[in-house]
Amino acid sequence: MAADLIEPSSTPNFRRISDLKGIPDGVDFIRLDSGSGHVDGLFKRLASSKSLVVLFPAALPLAALKAQQFPYIPRWQWVASMPVNVWCFEEALARKYQIAAGWFQEGDHFYADTIARIIRDIAAALEIEAGNITLMGSSLGGFGALMVAAAIPGCRAIADIAQTDLHSYQFRHHVEDLCIKIYGTNDVDGVNAMHRDRFSVIERFRALGHVPDMTILHDITDEPNGRQQIYPFFVDLAALQTESPNPFMFEAILRSTARGHVALHRGEMLPILYRAAGIRV
Repeated sequence: MAADLIEPSSTPNFRRISDLKGIPDGVDFIRLDSGSGHVDGLFKRLASSKSLVVLFPAALPLAALKAQQFPYIPRWQWVASMPVNVWCFEEALARKYQIAAGWFQEGDHFYADTIARIIRDIAAALEIEAGNITLMGSSLGGFGALMVAAAIPGCRAIADIAQTDLHSYQFRHHVEDLCIKIYGTNDVDGVNAMHRDRFSVIERFRALGHVPDMTILHDITDEPNGRQQIYPFFVDLAALQTESPNPFMFEAILRSTARGHVALHRGEMLPILYRAAGIRV
């Protein structure tokens, strides 16, 4: 999946989350303290907006990993034109562990919980209600958006060509690499059994007792991702509808572009995002 890069020479400005409300309107490359390390990303402040959109990172192309092209912040070119507050953050685990895809895993905690806490803190600092928070990502980023949304009741997630269960992911060598670098073992089955709610979006929903409102986008030419990830996820979501004490909104948008595992481009995705988030443009 093609994505743009911030120039590696870029230096972020450290910002306290509590100070974000007072910064002038505009886009800044910032570093936020996560409590267990830092997270770099682009932040757009728009004081007139009461909405927050978070753009999730994608897997790092192997060529970019070998060339140490960091920071890696896909969709950075989208940020300036969006009529809302935006946080577009780096896939920091790729840099830390030298892997193409970290899928928000950490050995001693689930990194998705760290990102969720940062987003909740940003929204609190900007006085933005959870119902006006939208998380959007593709592929690895779609997986992350769904995992994080489960920990922010009231927000919505938009996931394009996402992974939904790492244990059944077709490129098992990437998951094995993750397990070796982060969990210290190549036993994917064992890690999955121990941390099922980190590997499976459905089990994350069950573990937290919350299913977020979501829009799932998929290209039917993206195989075997459809058969192994998306369509089983749809079936499991239908079962959750009967298990969940609270109703949730689920929207599926299928397309056929013959592009396979390629995310929607800016002109294709932003109208969908704005509609789903109720953002006027």
